[in-house]
Amino acid sequence: MRCFIILIFNFILIQYSYSQSGIQSNETKKRFEVGFDYFNVLREEKQISPGKRQINVFVWFPTKAPNNSKMIPYRDFLIYGNSQIDQSNFTEEQKNQMLDSLIAREVGKLSESYKGQIFKEKYRELISNSILRSKPSSEKFPLIILGPGGNSTPLLHVLLAEFLASNGYIVVALNSTGLNSGEPWPFDTNGLEIQIADTKAVVDYFRSQKKFKLDSNPTGLIAWSVGGVSQVLYADKFKNSGYFISLDSGVGRAYGVEMLLNYQTFSMKNFTMPYLHLTGQQPEIYQVERSSEFYDSISSSIKSVEFIPSF
Repeated sequence: MRCFIILIFNFILIQYSYSQSGIQSNETKKRFEVGFDYFNVLREEKQISPGKRQINVFVWFPTKAPNNSKMIPYRDFLIYGNSQIDQSNFTEEQKNQMLDSLIAREVGKLSESYKGQIFKEKYRELISNSILRSKPSSEKFPLIILGPGGNSTPLLHVLLAEFLASNGYIVVALNSTGLNSGEPWPFDTNGLEIQIADTKAVVDYFRSQKKFKLDSNPTGLIAWSVGGVSQVLYADKFKNSGYFISLDSGVGRAYGVEMLLNYQTFSMKNFTMPYLHLTGQQPEIYQVERSSEFYDSISSSIKSVEFIPSF
Protein backbone atom coordinates (compact mmCIF):
# COMPACT_ATOMS: atom_id res chain seq x y z
CA MET A 1 0.00 0.00 0.00
CA ARG A 2 2.77 2.46 0.90
CA CYS A 3 4.53 1.87 -2.45
CA PHE A 4 1.32 2.53 -4.33
CA ILE A 5 0.70 5.77 -2.42
CA ILE A 6 4.21 6.94 -3.37
CA LEU A 7 3.48 6.06 -7.00
CA ILE A 8 0.31 8.13 -7.01
CA PHE A 9 2.11 11.06 -5.36
CA ASN A 10 4.81 10.93 -8.03
CA PHE A 11 2.19 10.96 -10.77
CA ILE A 12 0.43 13.98 -9.34
CA LEU A 13 3.62 15.99 -9.01
CA ILE A 14 4.74 15.07 -12.53
CA GLN A 15 1.34 15.80 -14.03
CA TYR A 16 1.27 19.17 -12.29
CA SER A 17 4.77 20.19 -13.36
CA TYR A 18 4.10 19.29 -16.98
CA SER A 19 0.69 21.00 -16.99
CA GLN A 20 2.42 24.15 -15.76
CA SER A 21 5.03 24.03 -18.53
CA GLY A 22 2.58 22.94 -21.23
CA ILE A 23 4.84 20.03 -22.21
CA GLN A 24 3.60 16.52 -22.87
CA SER A 25 5.05 14.01 -20.38
CA ASN A 26 6.91 11.86 -22.91
CA GLU A 27 10.18 12.12 -20.95
CA THR A 28 8.76 10.85 -17.68
CA LYS A 29 10.95 8.08 -16.27
CA LYS A 30 9.29 4.70 -16.66
CA ARG A 31 10.04 1.03 -16.15
CA PHE A 32 8.01 -0.25 -19.12
CA GLU A 33 6.77 0.90 -22.48
CA VAL A 34 2.99 1.24 -22.59
CA GLY A 35 0.67 -0.73 -24.84
CA PHE A 36 -2.95 0.17 -25.41
CA ASP A 37 -6.08 -1.57 -26.63
CA TYR A 38 -9.80 -0.87 -26.66
CA PHE A 39 -12.85 -3.08 -27.10
CA ASN A 40 -16.31 -3.76 -25.72
CA VAL A 41 -17.03 -6.08 -22.81
CA LEU A 42 -20.52 -7.60 -22.84
CA ARG A 43 -22.62 -8.30 -19.78
CA GLU A 44 -26.04 -9.89 -19.35
CA GLU A 45 -28.79 -7.28 -18.90
CA LYS A 46 -32.42 -8.43 -18.95
CA GLN A 47 -33.82 -4.89 -19.00
CA ILE A 48 -32.57 -4.16 -22.53
CA SER A 49 -32.88 -5.83 -25.91
CA PRO A 50 -31.19 -8.11 -26.99
CA GLY A 51 -30.22 -8.80 -23.38
CA LYS A 52 -26.55 -7.74 -23.70
CA ARG A 53 -25.00 -4.44 -22.63
CA GLN A 54 -21.81 -3.16 -24.28
CA ILE A 55 -19.21 -1.60 -21.98
CA ASN A 56 -16.57 0.47 -23.78
CA VAL A 57 -13.18 -0.43 -22.25
CA PHE A 58 -9.70 1.07 -22.56
CA VAL A 59 -6.75 -0.97 -21.29
CA TRP A 60 -3.13 0.13 -20.85
CA PHE A 61 -0.43 -2.46 -20.10
CA PRO A 62 3.33 -2.98 -19.92
CA THR A 63 4.79 -3.99 -23.26
CA LYS A 64 8.04 -4.49 -25.14
CA ALA A 65 7.47 -2.76 -28.46
CA PRO A 66 9.63 -2.71 -31.62
CA ASN A 67 11.94 0.29 -31.96
CA ASN A 68 9.93 1.80 -34.82
CA SER A 69 6.60 1.73 -32.94
CA LYS A 70 4.53 4.91 -33.18
CA MET A 71 2.76 6.51 -30.23
CA ILE A 72 -0.97 7.12 -30.59
CA PRO A 73 -1.99 10.72 -31.34
CA TYR A 74 -4.04 11.87 -28.38
CA ARG A 75 -6.87 12.88 -30.71
CA ASP A 76 -7.45 9.25 -31.73
CA PHE A 77 -8.69 8.42 -28.22
CA LEU A 78 -11.75 10.53 -29.05
CA ILE A 79 -12.77 7.92 -31.63
CA TYR A 80 -11.75 4.92 -29.55
CA GLY A 81 -13.95 6.21 -26.73
CA ASN A 82 -17.07 6.50 -28.86
CA SER A 83 -18.61 3.04 -29.01
CA GLN A 84 -21.37 4.28 -31.34
CA ILE A 85 -18.91 4.96 -34.17
CA ASP A 86 -18.31 2.04 -36.52
CA GLN A 87 -14.61 2.37 -37.36
CA SER A 88 -14.21 -0.87 -39.28
CA ASN A 89 -14.54 0.66 -42.77
CA PHE A 90 -13.23 4.18 -42.12
CA THR A 91 -11.19 5.78 -44.87
CA GLU A 92 -8.51 8.26 -43.82
CA GLU A 93 -10.70 11.11 -45.11
CA GLN A 94 -13.72 9.90 -43.13
CA LYS A 95 -11.58 9.56 -40.01
CA ASN A 96 -10.29 13.13 -40.35
CA GLN A 97 -13.79 14.47 -40.89
CA MET A 98 -15.01 12.68 -37.79
CA LEU A 99 -12.00 13.91 -35.80
CA ASP A 100 -12.66 17.52 -36.87
CA SER A 101 -16.10 17.27 -35.35
CA LEU A 102 -14.99 15.48 -32.18
CA ILE A 103 -12.00 17.78 -31.59
CA ALA A 104 -14.15 20.89 -32.02
CA ARG A 105 -16.60 19.57 -29.42
CA GLU A 106 -13.85 18.51 -26.99
CA VAL A 107 -11.94 21.78 -27.32
CA GLY A 108 -15.16 23.70 -26.78
CA LYS A 109 -15.83 21.83 -23.53
CA LEU A 110 -12.27 22.33 -22.31
CA SER A 111 -12.27 26.04 -23.14
CA GLU A 112 -15.55 26.52 -21.27
CA SER A 113 -14.43 24.48 -18.25
CA TYR A 114 -11.04 26.14 -17.85
CA LYS A 115 -12.24 29.59 -18.93
CA GLY A 116 -9.48 30.00 -21.49
CA GLN A 117 -8.93 29.38 -25.18
CA ILE A 118 -7.79 25.90 -26.18
CA PHE A 119 -6.44 25.74 -29.73
CA LYS A 120 -7.62 22.94 -32.00
CA GLU A 121 -4.30 22.87 -33.84
CA LYS A 122 -2.39 22.26 -30.58
CA TYR A 123 -4.85 19.56 -29.55
CA ARG A 124 -4.30 17.77 -32.86
CA GLU A 125 -0.52 17.73 -32.30
CA LEU A 126 -0.58 16.08 -28.87
CA ILE A 127 1.02 12.63 -28.81
CA SER A 128 0.32 10.07 -26.12
CA ASN A 129 2.77 7.57 -24.59
CA SER A 130 0.68 4.59 -25.76
CA ILE A 131 1.39 2.11 -28.56
CA LEU A 132 -1.78 0.77 -30.17
CA ARG A 133 -2.28 -3.00 -29.85
CA SER A 134 1.28 -3.76 -28.92
CA LYS A 135 1.86 -7.24 -27.52
CA PRO A 136 1.36 -7.38 -23.73
CA SER A 137 4.32 -8.38 -21.60
CA SER A 138 4.46 -12.04 -20.58
CA GLU A 139 5.07 -10.98 -16.96
CA LYS A 140 2.22 -10.86 -14.46
CA PHE A 141 1.02 -7.51 -13.09
CA PRO A 142 -1.62 -6.17 -10.68
CA LEU A 143 -4.98 -5.00 -12.05
CA ILE A 144 -6.33 -1.49 -11.46
CA ILE A 145 -9.82 -0.29 -12.39
CA LEU A 146 -10.22 3.45 -13.01
CA GLY A 147 -13.83 4.37 -12.23
CA PRO A 148 -15.76 6.76 -14.49
CA GLY A 149 -17.65 9.87 -13.55
CA GLY A 150 -21.22 10.36 -14.72
CA ASN A 151 -21.63 10.26 -18.52
CA SER A 152 -17.85 10.11 -19.03
CA THR A 153 -15.59 8.15 -21.38
CA PRO A 154 -12.31 6.33 -20.65
CA LEU A 155 -10.53 9.27 -22.32
CA LEU A 156 -10.71 10.94 -18.90
CA HIS A 157 -7.89 8.78 -17.52
CA VAL A 158 -5.26 8.63 -20.30
CA LEU A 159 -2.38 10.37 -18.45
CA LEU A 160 -2.89 8.54 -15.16
CA ALA A 161 -3.35 5.17 -16.87
CA GLU A 162 -0.19 5.57 -18.98
CA PHE A 163 1.86 6.46 -15.94
CA LEU A 164 0.59 3.51 -13.90
CA ALA A 165 1.05 1.05 -16.77
CA SER A 166 4.61 2.30 -17.30
CA ASN A 167 5.28 1.36 -13.67
CA GLY A 168 3.97 -2.20 -13.91
CA TYR A 169 0.17 -2.22 -13.71
CA ILE A 170 -2.57 -3.38 -16.05
CA VAL A 171 -4.95 -0.43 -16.00
CA VAL A 172 -8.54 -0.55 -17.19
CA ALA A 173 -10.94 2.37 -17.64
CA LEU A 174 -14.58 2.04 -18.64
CA ASN A 175 -17.25 4.40 -19.88
CA SER A 176 -20.39 5.62 -18.10
CA THR A 177 -23.67 5.65 -20.04
CA GLY A 178 -27.34 4.99 -19.51
CA LEU A 179 -28.67 1.45 -19.67
CA ASN A 180 -29.90 1.72 -23.27
CA SER A 181 -27.76 2.93 -26.16
CA GLY A 182 -27.83 6.71 -26.45
CA GLU A 183 -29.34 7.29 -23.01
CA PRO A 184 -27.56 9.55 -20.50
CA TRP A 185 -26.31 8.03 -17.26
CA PRO A 186 -28.92 8.65 -14.51
CA PHE A 187 -27.52 10.48 -11.46
CA ASP A 188 -29.32 8.30 -8.88
CA THR A 189 -29.32 4.84 -7.34
CA ASN A 190 -30.19 3.29 -10.72
CA GLY A 191 -27.08 4.91 -12.15
CA LEU A 192 -24.96 3.52 -9.32
CA GLU A 193 -26.34 0.04 -10.00
CA ILE A 194 -25.31 0.35 -13.67
CA GLN A 195 -21.74 1.31 -12.73
CA ILE A 196 -21.50 -1.43 -10.08
CA ALA A 197 -22.69 -4.10 -12.55
CA ASP A 198 -20.39 -2.77 -15.29
CA THR A 199 -17.40 -2.82 -12.93
CA LYS A 200 -18.13 -6.40 -11.91
CA ALA A 201 -18.44 -7.50 -15.54
CA VAL A 202 -15.14 -5.84 -16.47
CA VAL A 203 -13.26 -7.27 -13.46
CA ASP A 204 -14.69 -10.75 -14.14
CA TYR A 205 -13.65 -10.49 -17.79
CA PHE A 206 -10.05 -9.53 -17.02
CA ARG A 207 -9.76 -12.17 -14.29
CA SER A 208 -10.86 -14.89 -16.73
CA GLN A 209 -9.08 -13.89 -19.98
CA LYS A 210 -5.56 -15.02 -20.92
CA LYS A 211 -4.16 -12.20 -23.06
CA PHE A 212 -3.25 -9.82 -20.20
CA LYS A 213 -1.32 -11.60 -17.45
CA LEU A 214 -2.59 -10.72 -13.97
CA ASP A 215 -0.83 -11.53 -10.72
CA SER A 216 -2.59 -12.75 -7.56
CA ASN A 217 -2.97 -9.31 -5.94
CA PRO A 218 -6.54 -8.13 -5.35
CA THR A 219 -7.91 -5.55 -7.78
CA GLY A 220 -7.10 -1.91 -7.01
CA LEU A 221 -9.83 0.72 -7.37
CA ILE A 222 -9.21 4.39 -8.22
CA ALA A 223 -11.92 6.93 -9.01
CA TRP A 224 -13.00 10.53 -9.11
CA SER A 225 -16.47 12.14 -9.03
CA VAL A 226 -19.45 9.80 -8.63
CA GLY A 227 -17.26 6.88 -9.68
CA GLY A 228 -15.86 6.89 -6.16
CA VAL A 229 -19.35 6.25 -4.79
CA SER A 230 -20.03 3.30 -7.08
CA GLN A 231 -16.57 1.82 -6.45
CA VAL A 232 -17.08 1.92 -2.67
CA LEU A 233 -20.42 0.15 -3.11
CA TYR A 234 -18.87 -2.38 -5.52
CA ALA A 235 -16.03 -3.11 -3.09
CA ASP A 236 -18.44 -3.52 -0.18
CA LYS A 237 -20.72 -5.83 -2.15
CA PHE A 238 -18.20 -8.20 -3.70
CA LYS A 239 -15.27 -8.13 -1.22
CA ASN A 240 -12.67 -8.87 -3.91
CA SER A 241 -10.71 -5.58 -4.05
CA GLY A 242 -7.47 -4.67 -2.31
CA TYR A 243 -7.73 -0.89 -1.82
CA PHE A 244 -9.64 2.21 -2.85
CA ILE A 245 -8.02 5.53 -3.80
CA SER A 246 -10.30 8.54 -4.08
CA LEU A 247 -9.08 11.32 -6.38
CA ASP A 248 -11.10 13.88 -4.41
CA SER A 249 -14.11 11.84 -5.49
CA GLY A 250 -17.79 11.96 -4.56
CA VAL A 251 -17.27 10.09 -1.28
CA GLY A 252 -15.75 13.34 0.02
CA ARG A 253 -18.70 15.42 -1.15
CA ALA A 254 -22.15 15.95 0.31
CA TYR A 255 -23.95 14.49 -2.71
CA GLY A 256 -21.85 11.30 -2.57
CA VAL A 257 -22.42 10.82 1.16
CA GLU A 258 -26.15 11.21 0.57
CA MET A 259 -26.04 8.56 -2.16
CA LEU A 260 -24.21 6.18 0.19
CA LEU A 261 -26.70 6.81 2.99
CA ASN A 262 -29.61 6.16 0.64
CA TYR A 263 -28.16 2.85 -0.56
CA GLN A 264 -30.10 0.38 1.57
CA THR A 265 -27.57 -2.45 1.89
CA PHE A 266 -24.56 -0.26 2.70
CA SER A 267 -23.30 0.92 6.08
CA MET A 268 -20.37 3.35 6.07
CA LYS A 269 -19.04 2.17 9.44
CA ASN A 270 -18.72 -1.38 8.07
CA PHE A 271 -16.40 -0.38 5.22
CA THR A 272 -13.14 -2.23 5.94
CA MET A 273 -10.96 -1.84 2.84
CA PRO A 274 -7.79 0.33 2.91
CA TYR A 275 -8.81 3.81 1.76
CA LEU A 276 -6.72 6.79 0.65
CA HIS A 277 -8.39 10.13 -0.06
CA LEU A 278 -6.39 12.69 -2.04
CA THR A 279 -7.40 16.33 -1.98
CA GLY A 280 -5.81 19.73 -2.58
CA GLN A 281 -6.36 23.44 -2.94
CA GLN A 282 -6.39 24.15 -6.67
CA PRO A 283 -9.39 26.24 -7.85
CA GLU A 284 -12.37 24.04 -8.67
CA ILE A 285 -14.28 24.33 -11.93
CA TYR A 286 -17.51 23.41 -10.17
CA GLN A 287 -18.25 24.33 -6.57
CA VAL A 288 -19.48 21.13 -4.91
CA GLU A 289 -20.05 20.97 -1.16
CA ARG A 290 -17.52 18.84 0.71
CA SER A 291 -18.28 16.32 3.46
CA SER A 292 -16.01 14.23 5.71
CA GLU A 293 -18.82 12.02 7.01
CA PHE A 294 -17.75 8.92 5.07
CA TYR A 295 -14.09 9.37 6.00
CA ASP A 296 -14.90 10.05 9.66
CA SER A 297 -17.03 6.91 9.95
CA ILE A 298 -14.20 4.55 8.94
CA SER A 299 -11.70 2.93 11.31
CA SER A 300 -8.51 5.00 11.59
CA SER A 301 -6.37 1.89 11.00
CA ILE A 302 -7.37 1.57 7.33
CA LYS A 303 -7.71 5.16 6.14
CA SER A 304 -5.52 8.10 5.24
CA VAL A 305 -6.14 11.53 3.77
CA GLU A 306 -3.38 13.40 1.98
CA PHE A 307 -3.54 17.11 1.22
CA ILE A 308 -1.50 18.08 -1.83
CA PRO A 309 -1.41 21.81 -2.58
CA SER A 310 -0.87 21.28 -6.31
CA PHE A 311 -3.80 18.83 -6.63
